[in-house]
Amino acid sequence: DEIGSEPPVADASIADAGFAKTAGGDAASDVADLGAARDVVQALVRSTNPLGRAMDALAEDAESMRVELRFWRRERLKHARRVAEERERWREKTNLKTNGAGVGGSSAADDALAQTEADIERVTEKIEAARLDVAANDATIARLLAMVVTPS
Repeated sequence: DEIGSEPPVADASIADAGFAKTAGGDAASDVADLGAARDVVQALVRSTNPLGRAMDALAEDAESMRVELRFWRRERLKHARRVAEERERWREKTNLKTNGAGVGGSSAADDALAQTEADIERVTEKIEAARLDVAANDATIARLLAMVVTPS
């Protein structure tokens, strides 16, 4: 026997797994080190599983928010088309009434028309305010989605 050479490993399964006895240590301490490493890895996995589930939930929430955003955008377009159609019908009706009324139109009809135009102006301002709110909300949603997709 040469000094410093390792004696043959008695258990072939340990040698096959790459856990052969090292100089200055014994197989029992290597197995204990392996068990400690396994325990640390298991503790790490147990502590990261909730984080993984939370990340999955965030991804699902982000997707559901995208779907909802698409839904509300479609709804907005649908109602904008309806408003445009109704506005066109109203214009056609008012043009027919004013064209057919002749020179001496009634004052009650003129007052009603003025009131209706004022109402339309007020509603148009509200719609513009709502559009601005929607645009601000779209920007906020986009910023939040960007934070979910690419965390800082």
